Amino acid sequence: MKKLLLLLIPFWLIAGDIKPLKQQELQLKKEQATLESDLFKDGWINPLMIIGSTTKANVGDPDKLTEKKLGLHLSQDIFRSGGIYYQREKAKKQKVLFHRAIDLEERHMQMRLYALVLSLKKLDLSIDQTLLLVKNKALEIEVLNDKYLNGLVDIAMLDSAMIELGDLQNSVEDLYMTHQELHTELSFLSDKKYSEITLAHFKMIDLDTYLKYNSVTLEKEKITIQKLDKKLTDTKYLPKLTLEANYQYDESIYTKSFRDDKNALSYGVGVSMPLDFNMQKDRELAQKNYMLSKIAYRDLLDNEVKFYEQVEEEIKIIDKKIKNHQNILSSYHKLFVQVKDLYENSLKTKEDVVVVENTKKIKEKAIEIEEVNKKLALVKLYGRML
Repeated sequence: MKKLLLLLIPFWLIAGDIKPLKQQELQLKKEQATLESDLFKDGWINPLMIIGSTTKANVGDPDKLTEKKLGLHLSQDIFRSGGIYYQREKAKKQKVLFHRAIDLEERHMQMRLYALVLSLKKLDLSIDQTLLLVKNKALEIEVLNDKYLNGLVDIAMLDSAMIELGDLQNSVEDLYMTHQELHTELSFLSDKKYSEITLAHFKMIDLDTYLKYNSVTLEKEKITIQKLDKKLTDTKYLPKLTLEANYQYDESIYTKSFRDDKNALSYGVGVSMPLDFNMQKDRELAQKNYMLSKIAYRDLLDNEVKFYEQVEEEIKIIDKKIKNHQNILSSYHKLFVQVKDLYENSLKTKEDVVVVENTKKIKEKAIEIEEVNKKLALVKLYGRML
């Protein structure tokens, strides 16, 4: 499974960008899950009880001084009408489920890291774009100021342009603030700067592949576990075979240097079956949990299909926006050539050339921003896969 995912997600290597402490935490969680599963798997094995005592007394027997006892006791089920098998199988399934859940947690962490890097790069583009708008607005104010001084425009137009310039400058500061906030959030996940993290190339995948490796498969595994749990509950109220074994050693020491040692060994097999008042309720509860797990799986599966369709539609819209920006950019390329020719023939000002050139760059940045938005949409998709 992971080999195919390596082909689908080159980003798998970005795991090395996560803080070592975070990676250590995830590894410890896996080891913890393994121990918990192993404990449950062997939980049907009872301990061998060691019982010992020593007493000193002379009540009723003045010659007796010391009595020592040592005993071993074992009460072990060797057959539970399938209960032992179901418990071990459930433990194996739980271990796989726990490990995959931790893998999903790691994937969420990786994808959050990836989304932060993309968002920071998008902010870089937005800052560049807004700074170009500031330059254009400043040039516009210079022109309006000259026209105002010559009585060609009223003060309202100049005032409006100056307010817009101030708003743009504040927008730049807001972007810088957001940039700092995201950079701080990134530092919680990685010791690297965002510029040091290599971005992989994502591709859109088909729905079948998405569902095959989607986290919804965890819910499907939960159905199997609940089914085993239901069977395990049933076996609690069926006959079970128990091995009983006892060994006891007694040592008595008397005053006249007389010593009496006794050994006793007993063993046997017993059959038992509980008649519990709450048996039916317990079984019904296990059945309900099993049915709920199936409903949860179907519900999540339906939601994941809808989520895939939503991301697919989002990407289609982004592609259309990119195409629109490209068409506008093509027009600005032509306009820039024309304005530059007119400037060289003294029919346009240098400011006109700069404004058109800046606007062309703004459109180029807009295309880059949409490309980042496309990657962010795919991150949402891959973030729900294992």
